[in-house]
Amino acid sequence: MDTKTYNVTLKAKKTSWGELGLNLSKNGKLLGGVNKPVDSEMAFVLTDDIGRNQLRYFYSDWLTMELIPDDFVLSPNKKSCLSTFTLPNVKNINVSLLDTSNIEDMSQMFMNCQELRELDLSSFNVNKVVSFQAMFDKCYKIKKISLAGWDTSNGIAFGNMFRDCSELEEIKGVIDINKAGGALSNMFYGCNKLKQIKIKATPTQQKKFFDYAHVGSNTEVIFV
Repeated sequence: MDTKTYNVTLKAKKTSWGELGLNLSKNGKLLGGVNKPVDSEMAFVLTDDIGRNQLRYFYSDWLTMELIPDDFVLSPNKKSCLSTFTLPNVKNINVSLLDTSNIEDMSQMFMNCQELRELDLSSFNVNKVVSFQAMFDKCYKIKKISLAGWDTSNGIAFGNMFRDCSELEEIKGVIDINKAGGALSNMFYGCNKLKQIKIKATPTQQKKFFDYAHVGSNTEVIFV
């Protein structure tokens, strides 16, 4: 993919773009990222959305794009992933190199990714994340989501997190909802094929979970 898409000057071997330092090969291709440099051309970047301290997907044909051609992502030091990937036709997103260590808001991050089948987010650091609101809302075809290793103990908003993930069968990992209070509305609404979920919650919070989250009758809830 031509780096002109990202407004990077191709004449220099090293340049900067926003808060990022970018390394360029002799032919002007991007070589690596902020935290984990790799010998691979970068497929896409996440950019500051008009100074809003927010990561946004940047590609001219985002509405019709079906495949992201590589798995390398650069991440500026931002705090929000609100609506980062609104890619209704994309079938695969590899974000294993995305640095989320400073992210506080993952609301609607993958919302409306209608063609996604599987998503491995086990590399994400979510220790600072406060809102997971509608993070996977309307990911109709997704079957597996890996949240293995996640620490959501600072999360206070989980409403609509998996709403209408109608094909979802498996969620790996444990979701800590102890700080959420009642901010769990429709968390699993429409997830009728989900086999099992593991939730960390006090007895009081467990009751709120069943009151608000709309867990399907076929879903086994394991409290840890």
